[in-house]
Amino acid sequence: MKKNARSIKSKVIFGLLSTVVSVVVFLKLFQEISVNQIILLFQELSLVGVLSFVTLSFAGSLMRAWRYQVLLAQSGYVVSSVPLFFVTLIRNLAADLLPARIGTLVYIYLIRDRLGVPYTSGVTSFSIAFFFDLFSLIPFLFVLLLFQVPGVRPASLLLILTCVCIATLIFFMALPGVLKFCKSHAARFPALSDTLTQF
Repeated sequence: MKKNARSIKSKVIFGLLSTVVSVVVFLKLFQEISVNQIILLFQELSLVGVLSFVTLSFAGSLMRAWRYQVLLAQSGYVVSSVPLFFVTLIRNLAADLLPARIGTLVYIYLIRDRLGVPYTSGVTSFSIAFFFDLFSLIPFLFVLLLFQVPGVRPASLLLILTCVCIATLIFFMALPGVLKFCKSHAARFPALSDTLTQF
């Protein structure tokens, strides 16, 4: 009974928070632009452009969900594709709503609370995916640097590229040591043991 009451309470709180966020977003939106401007914008949209965006966005979400599924499987947790895909969609939406893409952290909460994946496995899959995203920027930065795209300062681009390379290299060099350290101290934290022994 207490468990059901707690579940209902958490759902009510989650619903209220969702409503508050939605209201704040729409209030901010309508302070900046009018309803007529929104209608005009939709009328001028290119159907081909919209369909292309939806298709590419859908494909990107599918691939991202598949990547999360592979990473979670390495921790010993098999997650169904459909729920994980919806979690990924929510993660993408939250990433666009909040600054500095901190909304992506909602992924950790959702897979723990909704899919039953332990917190440590969620953080691990999120961190590795994040650094793979960072690493994937390197080829694009090289292209911008080589072709000297107008409006892009080569010196700034080179600095960003260097920082990305160094951060990615440090992460992959430090990861085995961090996991070994966690394994050696897992006995002190029973909640970590089951997850860390999968590596």
